[in-house]
Formats: sequence, C-alpha cells, structure tokens
Amino acid sequence: FWSSGNGGFSNFLWGAPENAFESNYVRFNSHYDSISPVTNFTFKSLTLGGSFTAESPTALSLASREGMTVASSVTVKSPLTSLNLTSINGPLNINQSITASVPTISVVDRAKITQGSGEYYGVDKWQTQLTLNVGDLVVNGSNNTSISTDYATAVADSNYFAPLSTKTAAIPASGGNPDARTYNGLVQVGPYRASGSTGTFNYRTNIMTYEIVRPLPVAYALVSNNPQFNTAGGNGGGYQYFAPFSRYDLIRLGYIRQVETTAADNITAIIPRYVNLVGQTSTQDQLDELARQDYLAAMDTRDDADEAEQLRREAIAIRTNKSRSSQEFFAYAKGSGSDLTLGSGAYIDGFAKTTLAAENNVNIYGTVWGTDNTRITAGAGITVANGALLETFTDNQPTGGGTIILDAQGPVTIGGRVQTTYAPWTGTASSKPGQIDITSGIAAADAVAIDIQDSGQLLAILASTPADKTTNRVTLTSAGGKIKVGGLGYGYNILADKGLIDIRNNGMAGAIDVMGGAALRADTIKIGALGQQGVLNIYGGAAMNADTMLKLYGGNISGGKVIFATGPTGSGNVSLTSPTINVGANLVQVNTGVTVTTSTNPNVYCQTCNWAGQAGATQTGTWSKAPTTLGIGARPAY
Repeated sequence: FWSSGNGGFSNFLWGAPENAFESNYVRFNSHYDSISPVTNFTFKSLTLGGSFTAESPTALSLASREGMTVASSVTVKSPLTSLNLTSINGPLNINQSITASVPTISVVDRAKITQGSGEYYGVDKWQTQLTLNVGDLVVNGSNNTSISTDYATAVADSNYFAPLSTKTAAIPASGGNPDARTYNGLVQVGPYRASGSTGTFNYRTNIMTYEIVRPLPVAYALVSNNPQFNTAGGNGGGYQYFAPFSRYDLIRLGYIRQVETTAADNITAIIPRYVNLVGQTSTQDQLDELARQDYLAAMDTRDDADEAEQLRREAIAIRTNKSRSSQEFFAYAKGSGSDLTLGSGAYIDGFAKTTLAAENNVNIYGTVWGTDNTRITAGAGITVANGALLETFTDNQPTGGGTIILDAQGPVTIGGRVQTTYAPWTGTASSKPGQIDITSGIAAADAVAIDIQDSGQLLAILASTPADKTTNRVTLTSAGGKIKVGGLGYGYNILADKGLIDIRNNGMAGAIDVMGGAALRADTIKIGALGQQGVLNIYGGAAMNADTMLKLYGGNISGGKVIFATGPTGSGNVSLTSPTINVGANLVQVNTGVTVTTSTNPNVYCQTCNWAGQAGATQTGTWSKAPTTLGIGARPAY
C-alpha cells in the first residue's frame, strides 16, 4: 500500500489483535478505533468498516487505487469533522451504512417524540421500521361521513393508523357497526370536546379505511402504555402505525387513498374523568393533569411500570436533544468508467454536508438523509432508484433552506423520493424553504436527459409562506435532451409548497413530455421548451395546480409547439388550476379526444391555434373555459 501526508496507520494496524493485511487490501473493523493524527492514506485496494475519529487534524481522507468497498458499517466519531473516500481508478461501492457522530432521527424515534406529553403521558414500545405494501388497508378515527378521492383538497391530521384488524375487532359479536369505545380503547386514543364548551366528550364519529398506494415506511407498536384511555371493551392491545408524514401529506402526495368510511356506535366517552366534566368547562392543562393522575394510578398496578417510565424518559430526551452533526462526508469514484453506488438498505446518515461524485455513474439504491446539503455530481448519469431516498432538512441554515443538487453530464433518472423538509422536532410552523435542483448536460434532442419515472417524487415540503416564493423550489434543466415527467395518476409527485416549479429545456429543438400520471403543485409552475423549435407535450391525465401563475411554453418559430395530447387510452383530460394560465408557442394544439379543463379562462399565445372552433382546425379537442387568444409576439417573458 501507499501512504501520504505525515505518516500512516502502521502502528495502529500492526498493534491490532489480528493481521490487518489480507490479499493486498486493508480491512478496518470494529476492533480498530483510530486516533491517528494523520489525514491522508492511499492503498492499493480497500475494504472499509468500523469507527473513525481523530484529535488533530480533524479531517480523514482514505484513497484506494483499485476500487473501494464499504463492507461493514462505518461511524465517524467526533471530533473528526469530515471523512473523504476516493477510489482513484475503480468503483466505489457503499454497501453498508456510514453514520455521522449524531445520526438523524429515525422513523421509530419520530414516533416516540409524539408521545410522553399532554394527555398522552405514556410512550409505547415502538419497534423497528417496516414498510406497508401497495394494496394494504389501514384505518383511523375520522369525522368524515363520506370518502373523497380528491387528493388536492382532503384535510386530515395526525400520523397514526391502525391495521384493518383493529376495526374488525371493534365490531360486536352480534354484528353491526364498530363500537367507538372499543376501537379507541384498543388503540388508547382519547375523546375530544371543543375548548371552552360544556357537554360530553366524544370520539370521532366514523372509522376511515385507506388503501396504500405507494410503499409506506412506518414504525409500529403494540399499544399498551397509555392506560388512562382504556375502556371496558378495549384495554390497549391493538397495533398502531406511525407514518413519517401526516395524513394530509400522505393523501396529497399519493401514499394513501380513502376507500371506505364506516359510522361508529357509542361515540360518547364514559371514562370517569371526562364524565365528571360534562357540566363544566375545562382547560387543556386540567385535562393533561387528570390524564397523568389516571396514568400513574394504572401503572401502580403493573409489573412493567419501570420499563414504561424508561420509555417515557427516552422520548423526552429525544425530543429535548435537538443536536445535529456538523460533519461532512465526501465520496469520489475517480477515473473513467468508475461508478459510485450506494447499495439498497445502506444509509449515509446525519452529515451536515454530503457530496457524492463519480467520473462515470452515481447510483443511489439506499438512503441519504439528515443532511443540510446534498450534492451529487456525475460525468455520466445519476440514478435515484425506486425505493431510494434523498432527504435534506431545512431548519439548520441561518438564511433558510437545505439544498439537494443533482448535476450530471449524462441522464438523470428519478424513481425514488427526493425531498427537502423541516426537521421532525421543529414543527411545521417554523419550517424554512428548500431547493431541489436537477441538471443534465445532454444536448441531443433525441436522447432522454431527465426522466422522472412514475414512482419518482420531487418534494420541497413547506408549511409557512417564505418572503421570497422562489426560495422553495424544484427545478429541472436540460441542455437539449428530452425531459420526461411521469406519475402514478394519484397524488402530487412534484411539489414545491408555496414556491416554484421550473422545468426547462434549453435546446434549440428540445422537448418536454408531461405524462398522463404526472401531478404538479406549487405557487408558480413554469414549464418551457425554450429553444425556438422547442416542443412541450402534455398528455391526458396530467394535472397542474399553481396558486399564482402557470406558464406552459414551447418554441416561438415554426416547429415550436405546445401539444395537449391523448393519453394511453386515446383520450383524456388535462387539468390546469391557477388564477393566471399562460400557454404559448408557435403552434398550440388540443388533440381530438382531449379536454383541457381550466379553473379560469386561459391566455393562449399562438401563431397557429388548432382546436375545435378555430378556423382551419384539424383537431377537435376542447377547452373547458374559452381561452383568450393572442399572437405569439404578445407572449409574456418566461
């Protein structure tokens, strides 16, 4: 092997209880806890694992001349500030997780911090994350007496669900509707009464059933540690799921769909502390204290009270400790033909800044999360595969905004989830904007530069409105190769809350295809094939919803087009929702069999206008609201 810098790991390695050199590679594992002051090491080839730290200097760089593999988990301990991995002339395969000194908060821990306070004084024993599969059915309490398949308007709170079997268990042996007291006792959920009012405390009137539409990661627990909500028919014992999104987000992002709502019987709570308050008003502090007293009284009779208290303390500690790692992680596959691959099930976890680069391809099958900024650069292509996740938190930036940048000279393919969001402990009200920027350098118009597959999601999630609505954004930019935007046909798969979606092809004859299942949501949506002969195709089944402005542009000379085309079934509806809708190209055409449904009368700027009712029209597609037709020269700037 070769070493550079101020020395090597020789003493550290040779002092280990086993020979570290095997067949021209060095294996680091949990036996080795380096405190070497040396920063730079180069090996012939390297298989990596274990824990790393350094007192001074605090940056560690490991390089390999013939490929590198992370074969067992790696932890980067403080005070080490960065870990750099470079494969000089071969692949870099990250097959196991690399974790910062402070890992990001897991889905299981996110579940824990929602309990242990207020009326929910206890904390359940949350288990390892699992994935609910497409087609699975889950339930929760609801006041909705009918179902809605409109993902754009559904409103629901909470991150909690139960399996369908819990609803079934609440149906009396004699049949009929589920019993609300039994159901809520099984999942240990309390009743509600409006603040400042008198009268009974009531459970939700219905039980809603949802179908899983996208694979959904959840934490799960056997409900047991909030006995203050036990009822005669249900003393806990049901399972519950905690999802990383609220039901509102799960619906609008297309993870779940309402399929049935069932009225519940016996919705009035008869737990004594609530019955005693029927004739008087109550404060939340009062309800919290009464629940705490009942919790403590119930726990006095249980053998596992100490374990339950330990779970509660753990939840409080997680909720209180909001520390974040400031460490950086850099991985580089150098040399032509060198790929960097993050394997399925592997995590790059908790680093403030993560940079992945390859002179060939970067392939993401695992998870990069808990970062403030993520940048992926490739001399060839970037793939974020179905099931992969890139998640950046936005709360740790002084000026607001975590970033995810994907920059490739070749194609960018998104089949997984790419997301900026508020950190779990910040709450939605304090969320800050994030940016997802994807660029491809492919110039050939007949090649696909950016492909958002049907399973792909680009989500800039934000609750509070930023001062500058362009700061929460999703941008896709091609040098000329085609941009394809797919979708599942249910739920928004490209989202920039209160922000900007900007999809542009800068090639002379570049094309953008918005496929039938795509659904986009932002304050402003701009989609432009901006070359003079650029073509924008929007297929039946596509939907776009912009709070302020929607712009759909093609080229402005012969060959420049915006085409509303038929979907896979040969017909279809394109849905455009915005107070201002501008559509402009040399040719704007609504194909036969297509209806463009708009929320307002659109402004259409065209040299040739080809739809039903236009002079010389060869297509008979229609607009739901008559457009205002103007010449292409009057089209506003993009």
